[in-house]
Amino acid sequence: RRGLQNADGYGQTSQDVLIPSFVAAYTGRKIDDVFESFKPSAKFMQPNWKVTFSGLNNIKALKDIVRNIELSHAYTSKYSVGSYVSNLDWKCDANGLSVIRDLSNNFIPQYEVATVTLTDQLSPFISLSATFVNNLTSSISTSRTRTMVLSLSNNQITETYGKEWSLSLGYRFDDLPIVFGKDKGAKQFSNDLNLTFALSQRDNYTILRRIEEADNELASGTKTTAIKFSADYAFTKRFNMQFYYDQSIGKPYISSSYPTNNINVGVSFILSLTE
Repeated sequence: RRGLQNADGYGQTSQDVLIPSFVAAYTGRKIDDVFESFKPSAKFMQPNWKVTFSGLNNIKALKDIVRNIELSHAYTSKYSVGSYVSNLDWKCDANGLSVIRDLSNNFIPQYEVATVTLTDQLSPFISLSATFVNNLTSSISTSRTRTMVLSLSNNQITETYGKEWSLSLGYRFDDLPIVFGKDKGAKQFSNDLNLTFALSQRDNYTILRRIEEADNELASGTKTTAIKFSADYAFTKRFNMQFYYDQSIGKPYISSSYPTNNINVGVSFILSLTE
């Protein structure tokens, strides 16, 4: 049913108009290149992928510096229907087309759909991780996500966008000695000390688009910065001590929300009683 919008019985709030238009608008395609039904056939399936490249390990100049370098990239896309039910008021003519109209003068569809969702994820968009010969590990990555939900009960689109980047560093001290007590009563341990540091920032915001009112509203959004540090030391195979620091700073985009700054810091002791 191409070109139905503004035709008799197919207004801008008609389900048969909204779903193809929604898919075409957010996938960048022409209306003739998207599926008509809310249940697409297999020919409309699109590829998802994940690419990992470790060829940098073969560069001779890097072999004396790093043990392993890896680049990765991934993309996933999903189309989903929240729920749908058979419309008991639906009747069709000899051509299978609806002949009953609703209060908006639109033809009643055979199936009544609640929501349609499109999700795109570049996670990671790009990621680089490296393990150095001196026990230092590092990684840096960035991601992009977006989720679009078409609600057919109130003719509204909810767009949620997310951007994130992260940086992490780790270092291991091999056989680090720690001594408790003095002289003959002293107790010495010699195990690995693992240090980790992570810094990340995530930017989320949600936009509401009301189709009938042609109105757009920034509904929510927060830029969150996270700082994490931890130090782990295993005194024995069953007893581990960890010092941790975790801070999260949130800056909202709308005036009805407040900035936040949460800090968790402390020491934890883990005793394992299992083999």
